[in-house]
Amino acid sequence: MEHHGHEDHCFRQHPEVIVNFRHIAFDSSRAIFKTYMFIAIIIISLYISLKDITERRIPNVAHFMILTVAYCYIFSHPGIIGAGQILIWPFAMLLVGIILSSCNILGFGDTKLLFITMLVVPPEQYVNVIYLTVFMGGVWAILWTYALSKISLIKRYDKVRSGVPYAIPILISLCTYTFIGAV
Repeated sequence: MEHHGHEDHCFRQHPEVIVNFRHIAFDSSRAIFKTYMFIAIIIISLYISLKDITERRIPNVAHFMILTVAYCYIFSHPGIIGAGQILIWPFAMLLVGIILSSCNILGFGDTKLLFITMLVVPPEQYVNVIYLTVFMGGVWAILWTYALSKISLIKRYDKVRSGVPYAIPILISLCTYTFIGAV
């Protein structure tokens, strides 16, 4: 009994120890939550990639699923909400995407996906996301046009056979910079 009294006395003298334990537990549960979000992003990304390769369209339900994960991510980071300049980049990308979509350069599903990607990644990674998406998009377009679309397995599943499934480079950026920013 005396032993428990001594521990209780110790915690009363040093309440910051209890606060630190709570902080560690909170950080641990936040890390687990982020891990589940990453797994969700990867599973949804694989689904979107398959749909984009086979049909050249991204179902709105897939956008909704990624957007749901995006909102979970945003709300799990207290400093992001209310920071207006952080939302300027995603909406600027949406505007650019709408212009590119109206010129038939980019599909509107890709535009929505890029917008959602910009919501999910940390703000300090915005420029990197744009660079990687454009670079990977160019490499992907060359690979798809001159090599991948000629493979018989892909030909069998590619029902559209025109255009480039551009969601794949966007999803590579999404997965890469979501992981980097949250580690």
